[in-house]
Amino acid sequence: MSEVTSPISSIDWQVVRARLAESEGKLAEVMSPDEARVRTILEERAARLRQEVGGAARNREEERKLLLVRVGGERLALELGALRGVEVLKKVSPVPGASREVLGVMNLNGELHAVLNPLGGKGEVGELSKWGVVLRHERLRVVLAVEELLRMVTVEMKGAEEVMMVEGEMTVLLDVAELFNKLEESMVDRA
Repeated sequence: MSEVTSPISSIDWQVVRARLAESEGKLAEVMSPDEARVRTILEERAARLRQEVGGAARNREEERKLLLVRVGGERLALELGALRGVEVLKKVSPVPGASREVLGVMNLNGELHAVLNPLGGKGEVGELSKWGVVLRHERLRVVLAVEELLRMVTVEMKGAEEVMMVEGEMTVLLDVAELFNKLEESMVDRA
């Protein structure tokens, strides 16, 4: 009969112990790294994050999603991020004594919204306006009266352009943040 060897007897226990000791040493090094190693790791992570965030920010600045509308013969562009939605413009109640840019107020979902002429009182707007572009703001409720919704586009922009060519036609980019700043200033002046 041949001699039977067990698998346990063929293990070189000294090699196993050496590997375990090596693993324990590496684990101890990872669990309590020195200050220089921690700093290096954190600097590498920060550099990667700066690169990722910087690249994303550059892409956001260059590419903007816009809603193109027509108002009083003018073609305007509004950034989609500044919009809450679009509504059919109906039941606009005039506000006596309001400035020329205020066409009236309308009720949307139980809240009164000021309906404004996006041209700031210049040009004929109102009778021809069929659509209301609802703007996004934490306190103010504003709808811009527009005659025509043209389309949504994505354009590449460098810097803060006010007038640009979109699809071969001059288009004015309406600065919604600036519009809200002016509205808040006029509210303070009247108070």
